[in-house]
Amino acid sequence: MQIDKQNSDELPSVTLVDIGGSYQVNPTLTVGASVNNLFDKTYVSSCYDSNNCWMGPERQITVSVKANF
Repeated sequence: MQIDKQNSDELPSVTLVDIGGSYQVNPTLTVGASVNNLFDKTYVSSCYDSNNCWMGPERQITVSVKANF
């Protein structure tokens, strides 16, 4: 990604790892979990110009429970 409209520089590429899964406990109940940015990598995600850049999100863990009635 370019840092600004003039293409004066670019952000370095980054590889992130996400993982997730679910388990059906019984016909009506399913539990799940997912992790984004598994290795908690620090990186710059985007820039408006060379003075305004934003860091990417830290590790995020989500747990879910789904019930079908």
